[in-house]
Amino acid sequence: MTRPPPAALILLMALSGCQARAPQPPEDTGEMPYGKWQFAFFTPHV
Repeated sequence: MTRPPPAALILLMALSGCQARAPQPPEDTGEMPYGKWQFAFFTPHV
């Protein structure tokens, strides 16, 4: 079995690695971003 040339391997890796999608904003997915942070609301005593 013969080995493919290095240029063919590099091209294959470049094409298969560039398939990442852009992250979807929460408005598109309907998900609220509040699960990532915890909010603590308080009123200071005067």
